[in-house]
Amino acid sequence: MTGSVIPLDKMVNYNGNFYEMTNAMIKRADALTKHPEKVKEGVKICSEAIREILDGEVKFSIGDE
Repeated sequence: MTGSVIPLDKMVNYNGNFYEMTNAMIKRADALTKHPEKVKEGVKICSEAIREILDGEVKFSIGDE
């Protein structure tokens, strides 16, 4: 795999609440550890969670559990 799986440009340019985004990433990573088949082989779970949040594949808002 070449390049980063994490869209760093989106992270650097993120204008929302970083605390909220970080919590969403943590919760998504936790969910992916329970379903590792959803992550491509060779990709780390945390990297995939970060990418999904930043790419908008997983939506989040204040109060989500």
